[in-house]
Amino acid sequence: QFIAEFGVAFLLFPLGLEFSLPHLIALRRVVFGMGTLQVLVCVGVFSFANYLSGGMTLAGILITASAVALSSTAIVSKELAQRNEITTSHGHIAIGILLFQDIAAIIMLVLISTAGQGNEDAMWSPLGITGLKALGYFAAVVAIGKWVLPPLFTEISKAKSEELFVLTVLVVALLSAAVAHSLGLAMAL
Repeated sequence: QFIAEFGVAFLLFPLGLEFSLPHLIALRRVVFGMGTLQVLVCVGVFSFANYLSGGMTLAGILITASAVALSSTAIVSKELAQRNEITTSHGHIAIGILLFQDIAAIIMLVLISTAGQGNEDAMWSPLGITGLKALGYFAAVVAIGKWVLPPLFTEISKAKSEELFVLTVLVVALLSAAVAHSLGLAMAL
């Protein structure tokens, strides 16, 4: 399981490179309007379908429905860029929905890590604690990314060593995954 989580963290690494807070704010109506609607409708429809099929726990139903409701930001944005459609109206809508899916994926990872820890009936108290941990973790990562990492990477770039730069990026990514794991959160977060 540890190696699988480690692999997912590496798969999500390029996604993190594409996430931009200013871009999110610029597209806030599309992101929080259409994005919310898309995720809620998809999770609702697929949850209902999973419920009707029977044999799944509530956590299993939500995990499956959540996985189906999300798309790949990296693949869709690359396709839009290759077709020169990112700046079109449908390109902005697609990117806005994808950005919300990225935010929803973080929430879903918190839910999944909490649901996987035990009994569904006693899930709400740990869910609140896990949510607070996730918010604290996110705030710390944003603060470190804004104030600590830029000077660090400026110094690293002065060495003019591509290997050192890549190694530093990997160490930062692995450290953030390790901190998330130590907090009881998914490493992919």
